[in-house]
Amino acid sequence: MLIISSALISLTYKKEIKQLILQKANEKLTAQFSFDDLSIGIIRHFPSLSIDMEGMCVVGKNAFNADTLAKIKNTNVQINLLSFLLHKTIEIQSVSVDQPTIHLKVLKNGLSNWDIVAIDSNSKKNTNENKLKIALKKYTLHEATITYDDALRGVEFELRNVYHQGSGDFTKDIFTLETNTKADQLSVSYLGKKYLSEVKASLNAPIQMNFANMNFAFTNNNLLLNELPIHFDASFTMPDTNIDMNISFKAATSPLKNFLSLVPILYQNSFKDLTASGKFTLDGYLKGRMNAIQLPGFGLGLTIENGAFKYASIPAGIKQLNAEIHIDNADGIVDHTIIDIKKLDLALNNQQIQARLLLRQPVSNPMIEAYLIGNLDMG
Repeated sequence: MLIISSALISLTYKKEIKQLILQKANEKLTAQFSFDDLSIGIIRHFPSLSIDMEGMCVVGKNAFNADTLAKIKNTNVQINLLSFLLHKTIEIQSVSVDQPTIHLKVLKNGLSNWDIVAIDSNSKKNTNENKLKIALKKYTLHEATITYDDALRGVEFELRNVYHQGSGDFTKDIFTLETNTKADQLSVSYLGKKYLSEVKASLNAPIQMNFANMNFAFTNNNLLLNELPIHFDASFTMPDTNIDMNISFKAATSPLKNFLSLVPILYQNSFKDLTASGKFTLDGYLKGRMNAIQLPGFGLGLTIENGAFKYASIPAGIKQLNAEIHIDNADGIVDHTIIDIKKLDLALNNQQIQARLLLRQPVSNPMIEAYLIGNLDMG
């Protein structure tokens, strides 16, 4: 009778339920929410109540008029029906999102397109409302495309064909969220310069969640970028609209070929045929506060020793590659960035080249000290 009733309710009241969801959602949002179809049933995931929403779309208004924040092919939510019937508690067990396209955008004035929850100054909290208990066994993103375009800070990144899965007990203030993430393409740009281009990325990370203090920590995690493993620790605290972060990462002394896998022109052109020797080390940090007008401090260090690489099909190759590069910014103000290439020596087809660069105040009044010495026969 329960199954039959569920089917009848879904068929009989489908149109009314759809209109109710659209009405309530658009009352609460400063964006236009819509979807193509809705189905509700308990047969497929019995005894859980399964809700499928097809063709969900969220489009911005005002400053983000006609900008699509999210477009999702299918969203499936499973709710513990027995918990609702016996304890009047809405317990969300799992959420699965298929082929979402998410575009996060920040304008130069600091406005963000995901800040879409309408503020109702006249609303009063209803203490008799059903308690929302989120005890996720699993949530997943399949084939996601995620872009972040921050015109205020000059940061852009794009993730394509992302698979992400996580699980944790969100009913607790403190718990561990187990996550698994893979992306076929990761691209990162800063101030118009692309630093990573279509890099494969994967990360298995337990995240320590502390909602009581709004503190979240990644400890002893390994991120794989193409062939390069990077060890990192990170913590985030969100006391208010600010985000206080402390991120450090390091690739211990490793074969040079692992680092070269991040160079797009090398990795995307028969990387398996590239021979390389030498060692490199890489480390960096992000530390400080981020908000609408402030960036955290950041730094990056790269050292290459006795490097060499070449393709078998190309006569010329790089030998005697030695480099020492440091980028440092203590307070996050872009104009306080210091780029210091202390050493860049190499031999291209046995032709020696040496370079040096020191750059300060890159925005307001660039101070540059540089030289390039060498003979290069382009033939």
